[in-house]
Formats: sequence, structure tokens, C-alpha cells
Amino acid sequence: MTIRQSRTRTFLQCTTSRLFFCLLYLHSLAIALSVNGEQAEEDASNGRVFQWLQEEHGDNFYWNPKLRLDDNDDSIQTQESLEKSEILMIIPSSAIISTINSDNIDNKQEENDEEELYAEDMFCALAERLWDELLEGDESDYAPYMQHILHESNSIIIPNFWSTIGKKLIGMVYGEYLTTEYLIDWIDDFESCRDFLALPNDHDDDDDEFDAAEILIYGDNDYTAIWNSDIENLRRHVLATAAQHQVDQKLFVPLYDHLDHHLVDHNVKHIVKDDSSVVIMAQRQISVGETLYRPSQVCLFECVEPTQPIVLDIVRNFGHLPKYPHYWELPSLKLAFMIHAGGGEETMDGVVSESTPTLSWIVKPHEAWQIESLESEYKRLQEKYTGEVLKSNETVPAHEWKVIEAYSSALQTALGLAVKVGREEILTPPPSAATDENEEYTDKGQRRQQEKGQKEAEEGECIAVEDKKDESSADEDKKDESLDEDDENDESTEWEPWSITHKTSCTNCNLDDLAQSRGCDEYTYSTIHNQTTWTHLRAAYVAILRENATIETTYESGIMVPFKIGHSPGRGRGVFVIEDVAKGTLVWTGENTGAFTTGDQFRQYLSVLPNVLVCDLTNWCYTSNGASNTSSLIECDLDEGSLINAFENKQEHTLGCNEDMVEDTTLCLENLYALRDIRGGEELLTNYDDFSTASWKDFGL
Repeated sequence: MTIRQSRTRTFLQCTTSRLFFCLLYLHSLAIALSVNGEQAEEDASNGRVFQWLQEEHGDNFYWNPKLRLDDNDDSIQTQESLEKSEILMIIPSSAIISTINSDNIDNKQEENDEEELYAEDMFCALAERLWDELLEGDESDYAPYMQHILHESNSIIIPNFWSTIGKKLIGMVYGEYLTTEYLIDWIDDFESCRDFLALPNDHDDDDDEFDAAEILIYGDNDYTAIWNSDIENLRRHVLATAAQHQVDQKLFVPLYDHLDHHLVDHNVKHIVKDDSSVVIMAQRQISVGETLYRPSQVCLFECVEPTQPIVLDIVRNFGHLPKYPHYWELPSLKLAFMIHAGGGEETMDGVVSESTPTLSWIVKPHEAWQIESLESEYKRLQEKYTGEVLKSNETVPAHEWKVIEAYSSALQTALGLAVKVGREEILTPPPSAATDENEEYTDKGQRRQQEKGQKEAEEGECIAVEDKKDESSADEDKKDESLDEDDENDESTEWEPWSITHKTSCTNCNLDDLAQSRGCDEYTYSTIHNQTTWTHLRAAYVAILRENATIETTYESGIMVPFKIGHSPGRGRGVFVIEDVAKGTLVWTGENTGAFTTGDQFRQYLSVLPNVLVCDLTNWCYTSNGASNTSSLIECDLDEGSLINAFENKQEHTLGCNEDMVEDTTLCLENLYALRDIRGGEELLTNYDDFSTASWKDFGL
């Protein structure tokens, strides 16, 4: 008897008289999947998955011996330090539940004229694949892993599947300014997911399994509503599980998918190889005893690479509040900021006790109306929470109330801090601008002398600007086109994305026009930028491209060895190693390389940057055919890697990537290694021909 026939027979045996036992059977599909349920509760779930990977996939499964499984909470920790980009795990494709080769995807592929399906189709198909494996029970090839997934997802916590009152209360809290995306009922908007939840699904006439289900659901009995509700709830459970644990929209990856998320301090990343296996690597150097965290990936339906996730996205897609720092984005107010832990002890829910969190602006306010709107929203939230929301806590399921309470507290903290800091910076005049009528002057003429000197200085500055520019241009336009002298000495300068608005839009400019419009002819190309500037360059890129961004807002350079920036004779700025570097050492990774697919994207990015950085980027960025060698890209290395110069003779060539230097040849697409032993004090030099392969004309630049 086949597995399908066995399941069909079990369904057919469910008659009205045996309804109670049938309901027990249906529930057992969601919780059993193991012979011994008590043992499943006692054993560490990840430990069972690890044992399954070793026994069933040992030849292709790799586990770094520097890692260990924590039996208490199923987390993965380090027992030895790890280097950046060191391989932690390799999960073979045979152990990964995916939509590849699924019947549902194959059918949709034939119907779709495009080469790739919509991401929501992939996601909903992943839920269907999970359901199919669920029905296989212990006969599933993934039975231990399925048991782990369902054991860890024993409650539906995504707001999309909350109770009506829970959805109402969270809707009251999050307010109108925070996002343009839907917080609730977003999964149900997708046709593929509605098809999955509907009973019966569309099926072939010869599909005995669903024929049996139809008999049970639409048979002549009084329990149809009970059956329908029960099956739909199970399917919703599976759909919620797919949303919580999926990787790259279409994969369930053992061990990796259950790592905790972290917005900033995630320390691992992954790549999917051509054979569909998944390689998990260290995102940065990892110390002994650290817990592994993966990025907070929130782009379930709109992007391939992770973007900077706002707190609401995490709550929306994963049903919990992230750890600090919290990133808040208010598009209608043109504001974005981070709330950082203030130094107290952080709980599992990301709440910091006995300390005051701090705020840093990503997109800074510049007008009073922004602060006033923030304050209005802050007061509204306080009134709503202390009123209708707080009074309804006993009517909401416990896990829903926990999220509502944590989110409300975090939002009140964020808005309160933003109002306080914004008032100090925007609404409170700086001391130099204060005009106190009772202010005493030792010299009666001091005030007049100061005002006269200030006026003369301003007039002199205007004259200097007019001397440099065409007299037919307006003074303000000339100031926009001139370089800020402070940016030339960037050791202490901090700038905010969007804080400078340029009147020259340069919609169809080519590269030379862009540079000329920003006064790059006067730039010396000698500025040594600090880490704040590099971080803000990446933050601006992520915020501008959003779902199309290929990097995250990281806080570290991609250069992996001790280095300093200096001036190289005949080359300008350059990167010099401080210590000796052995041949084969990973020197630079391309994790901060931002890509643009169109010239308009590139122009939009440059439009929010100060002149000095525009001049540098038009000099640094290059064109390529991308990693797949199928499409042209504009790429910018948004870290000190942009300052690595080209060699003039082969003896100077220090950086590159030979395929015999790495186990996985795909690493050569984004990394540079030491091609020989490099002495301390030497300049890092590479081959520019390895990068620039396409033409700027392809992008209208």
C-alpha cells in the first residue's frame, strides 16, 4: 500500500459515528510526527535535528567543531573564536524543505510568462509543501525536522492570525505615521495563500485524498462547521510557520532557520550555492561564548536581500519585538531614527531595565511641524494605551497581549525620546542665536561691533562666492554647487542623510555633468573619511533603494586586517596594512558593496549626499556584469575598499582571488585575498580590470 493510499484510507474511515477519533487524528498530524511525544518535549529539539542531519546527511552536512548546541534553549553558541567569513555550517539540499520541483510551483511556472514567479507564490507554495510533509507523518523524509518546526511553533503569534480584538488593539497602538504597509490581514491578500486556506482546494478529479476530505467536510452531518474550522486552523498554523521560519522566501533550512534574529548585532550570513545547499558563514569575528544571530529578514514578498527592518516589520512578520537597537521609520513625517539600549540589563523581550535608552537620527528633523506631529502622536498613544487598550487586556489572548504591551511600551519610549531630542535640537535656539534684552555688555559698543563684524563677514563670503561663479546664477544655487570646506577635513564631521537638499536635480545628467554640477573640478580628492561617514553612506543607500538594496546598514569596514588610510605617491589616497599579512589571508569582503540596476537609482542616491561624497563616488563607483554575468550593474564599495588602488606592475599586485585559494569558488565573486605575503606598511593594490566590465553609457551616464 502506498503512503497516499494509506492516508486516503484513514480519511475514508472517518464517519460521523467516529467523529471524535477523527478529530484526534487530525490534531495528531499537527503535533505528533514522532513515536514518543514525551521524549520530544524532554529532548532539545535542535539536538534531535542535529542528530538527524548527522545520521541521514552526514556525508554532505558540515558542522564547525568550534560551535556547540545549548541544550537549555536550543541556541547555538561558540566554544572557540571564529574569524570573519569562516564557514560555520553547510546544510545539504537533501535536508532542506523547499519549493524547488514542487508540483504547485511547476504548474504556476508553466502559466507564468516570466522566468521568475511572484515571491508570494513561492511563499504560499512553501506552506503547501510543509502541509504535504505534515500529512506524510513519520513516513516523511523530514520527520525529525518537521517535529522540530511544529514543536517550536505551537502558537500562532503573527498578527495576521490574531483574534479580532487583538488586531483591533494593535491597530489602535501603531498609529498613522509609522508605515504604509499593512500590519494585519496581509497574508490573506495573496490569492495563492487564499487557495491554500480554502477547502477544498482546486484539485484533479482523480485526487482521492481531497475527494475523501470533501466527503468529510460536505457530508450529511451537523459537524461541517467544526471540521472546516479545525482544518483551516491547522492550515493557518502551517502558513504562519512558513512566514516565521522561511529563508529567502522559499526554504526551510535546519538549524539556521531557528537562530534568533538581531537587527544590528547579527553575526552570521548565508549563501545558497548552485546545488541548492546553504552555506552559513560568520558575518564578523565572533568571540568565545557568543550566541549566533541571523539578520532580521523582513522582505518576505518584495526583495531578495535583507533591508533595514523597522520594528513594525518584525512584529508584523515574526510576531515579537526585536532586541535593541530599534529602528523606527515615519515616512509621512520624513523621519527615521534608532533607539539604542542605554546600558542596563536587556531582557529576552528586548526591554532594557534601570537605564535610559538613547536616540540617534537616521533621517533628522529640520522643521518645527515634524516635532509637533511627533508630540501629537505621542500624546495620542498615551491616551489610547492608558484608556481603551489597557482596559481590554483581559479580553485578549495572553500571547497577543504580550506583544501589544511590549510594542506599546517601545513605541512610547521611541516617540518620547524623539520629541525630547527634537525639541532640544530644532525648537530650542542655539546659544549663539539667543537675544536676551537684559543681557549685559561690558563694552556698550560690543553688540554693535559683533553685528557689524558678522554682517561684513557675510558680505565678504557672498562676494567670494560671486567671484567664483557665473554672475547670472542665483546666490543660493552657487552655494549649493560649491564645496563645504568642513567636508574636506572629515576626521570629525558627521552628516545626516537627507540633511542637505540640492536644487540641481540633474535628471538626465551623465557622469561628467553630475560631477560638474557639484563643483568636483575644485575638489582635491584627498579627504580621509571617518567611520561615521562610511556608515551613513550605507544607511542612505539602504533607505533610498529599500527592497532593491543589496547590502545592510553595517557598522564595520569590509577590510579584515589592521590597516590605515594614507596618501600614496602618484595615486592619491590608499590603504596600507599595519601588520604583516600571510598569503591566502582574507583581506577584504564585498559585504558593503551597494549595487544599482539603473542610472536613475544612482542619480537618486547621489542627490541626497554632500558634494564631497558625490565627487568621491563618481570617481570610485564602477560598472560590472554582476555575479551572474547576465546583467549590467553600477557598483559602489561603500567602505575603505574604495580606496584600494590599482597596481602598475605585477610585483606590486597584492590582492585578488584565485579559485585554488578557496573551497567555494563563489567566494571569489565578493572577496579579495592576499596573493602573496604582504609586509607591514605595504599598500594594498589590486587589478581594476577584474571589476569594470560594462559601460556607463548603458545606464545613460
